[in-house]
Amino acid sequence: MAELATEKVWEFHLTPNEFEVEKENYLIVHHMREGDLIRVKCLSEDLPRPDAVQVRANLEDAYLWLMKSKSRTKDEKLSAVVV
Repeated sequence: MAELATEKVWEFHLTPNEFEVEKENYLIVHHMREGDLIRVKCLSEDLPRPDAVQVRANLEDAYLWLMKSKSRTKDEKLSAVVV
């Protein structure tokens, strides 16, 4: 199942101030303090920022990606009905 999130899991570092400002811009699945920075792990179809690196997806990542995909599909169906 982890392959569902293959090439969709990214990590990058932010300062605590950057994290507070930018955390709403990403689907963050994990974050951890590392010295003066915060390591952020997020899910994204595309490169979320230039300094992000792809990391191996695990089962939790795949589950969250699947839920996000289902939610997005439902939203698309609702907006098609409203139009």
